[in-house]
Amino acid sequence: MDVLKGKLQLYFYLWKNKGGFIVNFVIFVISTYMSWKKDFRTFDIYSLISVVTFIISFLLLLNDFKNLRRIRMSYFYVETRKDDILSKVKIDGDEKSVKDSNYKIQRLKGSYVYFSDDVNDFLYCMSKNVIKKEYELTSQKYEVPEKIKEIVPYILFDIHGSKIIFNDKKIRLAAEITKDLLVDSSKKIRLGYTDYFSSLCTNEITAVKICKENDEHIIYDGFSLFINFKNMTLKTLDESECSNHIGTATLVFTKDKKMIITVQSPKSAQNAKKFAPSGSGSADIIDLINSEGNFFKFLINSMEREFREECGISNKKIKGKIFTVLIGYCRLLERGGKPEFFGLSYIDLESKELKLQMKEKKYISYIKKDIAINVSSPNKFLSDIEKFVRENDGELSIQLKIYIEFLKKFIKKHPDEFIKIVNGDYLKEMFSKIN
Repeated sequence: MDVLKGKLQLYFYLWKNKGGFIVNFVIFVISTYMSWKKDFRTFDIYSLISVVTFIISFLLLLNDFKNLRRIRMSYFYVETRKDDILSKVKIDGDEKSVKDSNYKIQRLKGSYVYFSDDVNDFLYCMSKNVIKKEYELTSQKYEVPEKIKEIVPYILFDIHGSKIIFNDKKIRLAAEITKDLLVDSSKKIRLGYTDYFSSLCTNEITAVKICKENDEHIIYDGFSLFINFKNMTLKTLDESECSNHIGTATLVFTKDKKMIITVQSPKSAQNAKKFAPSGSGSADIIDLINSEGNFFKFLINSMEREFREECGISNKKIKGKIFTVLIGYCRLLERGGKPEFFGLSYIDLESKELKLQMKEKKYISYIKKDIAINVSSPNKFLSDIEKFVRENDGELSIQLKIYIEFLKKFIKKHPDEFIKIVNGDYLKEMFSKIN
């Protein structure tokens, strides 16, 4: 059933990006319905129109599928070495708000990451103190650039075809997060609508160059969507042509002092068979509900929802038993400058209460609940997490590796607060104030 759902969403997406396809499909459905409803015992001019329309629309639909196949057979792609390009990318010095926020591009655990320690500290302090930062949601949905629309069938069928993919509706970050934006209450975070297939056609084919068969001329270069080649600078989110749907991840610590991570399934679209943070995924439209227009609450909703779904905890059971703060934000250059937010969570439940649900098994192989991490002091934790990374380096997803780097930065700056969070002290304080 999941395969059928994915295929239907795929064809609908293709038809949507090629206007004639969807028109022909609609005509075919209507003519089929008319033919089915028509009583052919009395053959008249309407019967003739119904039959002719059905035949023509059926032939047009067959021609559409033939064209899809032709498009797929017309191209080939080559993957380039990401380091050759990404190692040269720098920040545009003319972008004052970005410069004033002390953003930098740094290689962390083999991945090029755009981030600001100052911005990350603002995110933590504002989310911990429940300061509201409003967002505005643009009504216009993101569409892939015109130059990509012709090759969308090739990208989705031939580059991504073997993975489990559904075209879920997503929320994208449409403008940069800067210190000025965060502290100015009159300014709002800009968000927009997108979908997962649009991300596959942009963010997820960064190092791909697509050429036409029998002609080695490059018609698509993934780097060009988010890099300005004139001066080798990273495009801001306002300028980027990528989908840029928001990724979220949190690392959860339980009542019995366990650090929870998940292991991605072999057919997962991202990081197959790799260790990932406890609640790892992307921001959906549903996460806007109950966010009260607060950007931080929206992100935390996403993190806690992903954890809840993956670890089999009902909304009712988790209510009042989880505390989450934001500890980091970055853009991953190897995924087209895709925005990612990181959180840190404590849940007042024991690890044995977390169980992988059947519906999540297509994404998650199992929940790893046996990681012994000492949370009695910052130094002991840092020692244990370094040991965990050394012993499992080849098994860690890119997201988890980068997350751990941000977590270490956070602990070094806020050692005492880290211990209070992972031992549940902040959760107790929060509810003592309520009561």
